[in-house]
Amino acid sequence: LHTHDMAEGLGIAYEPPAELCEFVLTRIFPRVRPGPAPWPTLLWATGRGELPGREPVTAWRWCNNPVLRSERLDLEGVTPAAAASLSVAGDGGFTWAGGAPAEGTRVGAGIGVKQYEEGAFVPEWGMYVLVRRGDDRAVGAMGFHGPPGADGRVEIGYDLVVEARGNGYATEALRTLSAWALGQDAVHTVV
Repeated sequence: LHTHDMAEGLGIAYEPPAELCEFVLTRIFPRVRPGPAPWPTLLWATGRGELPGREPVTAWRWCNNPVLRSERLDLEGVTPAAAASLSVAGDGGFTWAGGAPAEGTRVGAGIGVKQYEEGAFVPEWGMYVLVRRGDDRAVGAMGFHGPPGADGRVEIGYDLVVEARGNGYATEALRTLSAWALGQDAVHTVV
């Protein structure tokens, strides 16, 4: 984006690779519904261009990936790019205990990808990968089925890789995620 700004000031045409633009969109603009092409969408998302069928952007800010900490785990928010990888048998950028995530993580990641494509992805109300700080290995995933409803209710689902079960990781992560959720004004019930 900065190269674009400088090139534009010098009257030089510039367009970065589509893969880079797509990564930036899914990493720091996860609430932006994908457009017809990544570069024009990124320009639009930062108020630098127009996108057919969408209102001009007059104010914007990037999104930092949410991370919650418990005693032994970091609950790392899953970006749309990581969710896309996880949903198609990738590792999502994580090193997994046992070599791969459990099937529930792949299903949850697929739901996150669909939400992103529909423009309904809300990072803090999505999926979190449970990363064991002792060895930086992902041991499972836990997350919300969506943002709180009008009744103030959120629902949480989770799974763990087989090798991590029986160590209290799910209990620890659920306490952390529930406490965070109940600290939000819109939440009254966690299921």
